[in-house]
Amino acid sequence: MAGKIKYINYVRALCMLWIVGFWHLGGKSSFAYSNIVTLLFTKGILATFTYISGRLYANRIISGKKEAIAFYKKRLTKVYPLFWMSATMFYILHLFDTQFWYITSLRQYTLSILGIACIFPPAPGTVWFIDMLLLFWGITPIVLAFENMFKRGLMGGALYLGFAFMVMYGGDDRLAFYYPIYILGLLSADDHRHKSGKRYVLFPAAVIAFGTLCALYGRAGNKAESYFIEVISGGVVTYALLTIGRIIEALTNRCQVNWLDKFMCWLSSISMAAYLFHDQIEGILFSILGRFSVWEAYGFVLPTTLIMSWAIQWLYGQTATWLKRSLWMQ
Repeated sequence: MAGKIKYINYVRALCMLWIVGFWHLGGKSSFAYSNIVTLLFTKGILATFTYISGRLYANRIISGKKEAIAFYKKRLTKVYPLFWMSATMFYILHLFDTQFWYITSLRQYTLSILGIACIFPPAPGTVWFIDMLLLFWGITPIVLAFENMFKRGLMGGALYLGFAFMVMYGGDDRLAFYYPIYILGLLSADDHRHKSGKRYVLFPAAVIAFGTLCALYGRAGNKAESYFIEVISGGVVTYALLTIGRIIEALTNRCQVNWLDKFMCWLSSISMAAYLFHDQIEGILFSILGRFSVWEAYGFVLPTTLIMSWAIQWLYGQTATWLKRSLWMQ
């Protein structure tokens, strides 16, 4: 199993570094970071995260109530406590310092921890993404109840209409953007048997396509045009990043670069904690140091953020293991 998803770990690590170490860190630093290209690429990064969240369950069938409950338990115990702590920390920080704008009211906090803030906006900053994934995970057993891929696609399409309806009546429009990519992940067949060389053929075309989409995005005349460009570019970026992940996997296997493999897998293992807590860590350092220089950002702030994220992930893992053992002993 691990061998089949190693490249996905690499992709998850790269995506985390972009969000934590560039997109959000750039907003607190002195270098220019935001333009059409980086904006569209960031949407593609989040699309890749979303695709991977579905892709990991593509070959699974959830055939009954017990399996559905087991799926929910696994997802919630792995993610929800960290999500709850992150949202709570955002709200408490805002009470003491209004620069922490991510969650600004008790209503927003309550809807967020209930996982429905994307249905009843405004969704919180940063943790909105996990809020959205909670909704997607909620409907996943409905899709995976079907073994036939065509029937899964039909059910996924029907559920898309439901999300589109929510958006039409005030829901967060990001639901309509990321949901098709999540369903595409759920519908993806296990392709580890194909030869890797065939995967790289379209990579240059993907790069060219992304550049073209960036040009079109800057000239989009309405919201519908922007939406379709974002969805297509999300798929293009996802394909490109998965290809890069496979290239890194091939290099580490062929050249036996063990340190790179271990480092990328370590980054992947802390990616959830890093995503959920980086803005709090970077925000506190920003309130102390002011706007970061490039050297401060990458020589101190980013390493500190990654180390503290590892500590949070490790402590949570140890606590969760202890609780499971204690309950089992009883």
